[in-house]
Parts: sequence; structure tokens; C-alpha cells
Amino acid sequence: MYAYNYHAPSGLTPKIKFSSRSYESQKGEDFVAESINRYPGEITIVALGPLTSIVRAFRKDPTLSQRVDRIYVMGGAIECLGNVTPWAEFNIYDDPVAANVVFSKGAPVTLVGLDVCHSVFVNRTDLPWPFVNSSKRSEVVVRS
Repeated sequence: MYAYNYHAPSGLTPKIKFSSRSYESQKGEDFVAESINRYPGEITIVALGPLTSIVRAFRKDPTLSQRVDRIYVMGGAIECLGNVTPWAEFNIYDDPVAANVVFSKGAPVTLVGLDVCHSVFVNRTDLPWPFVNSSKRSEVVVRS
């Protein structure tokens, strides 16, 4: 299950410089839970892939979904053809159970569908990048 026309046959293939950062041993779902617990009502999740780690965090602590500020999900093929099948977009197709849980837990969710992603492109030079400051919360975001 790959979106070859978007990510190429071998996956995401851009050349990325080697990072000098050390390996982060914390699991994604633990980072999500820790962040929401540290800043209740202030964390906005921007999910750019399947929602598996978010749901794992929600299953460990069902109250997390009530303490997240908002979740933006890049996913779904509502007004266009999918990129995996004619009806399915990769991020939802990859873990539809997780998508169902995120959409039904009561957290405010904004779905940004594939049709929007085809229409809008923003890069770091277009707008002031939100994570380039010295606040503690931005450090948490950049760390991930």
C-alpha cells in the first residue's frame, strides 16, 4: 500500500543531510501523552501521516483527547480521487481504525483533505515559521 505517484516506488526519496542529533528512544505515543499532560489545552497536533501513534496515546490515557487543543489531520480524499485507490488517501487507508478513533473521541479535529493538499503549498519562506523562537513549547515541538 504505497502512494507511488506521490512518494516514488521506494518511499519518500529526497536526499536529506545526515543529522547530528542522537536517536530519540521515546516512543511517539509517549511523547504525545507527555506533551498534552505538560501543556493541557495548549497542544495542537498536526498529523501529517497515519494516526497510529495518536491513538496509542489515547488508548493509554483516554482523557488525553479531552485535553488536546485541536488536531489537524492531513488525510482523506473527499473531493478528489485517492492516492492509494480511487477512493482512499494513504494516511487514512494505512490505519483506518486509528482514523475512526481520532474522529470519534471528541477532540476538535480539522480534516485537510488531499484536494486541499493538491491546491495549497506553503514552505518555510512563505510565512514566519512558527517554531523558530525560544519558547519552551516550541522547543518541545522542534525536539520531535
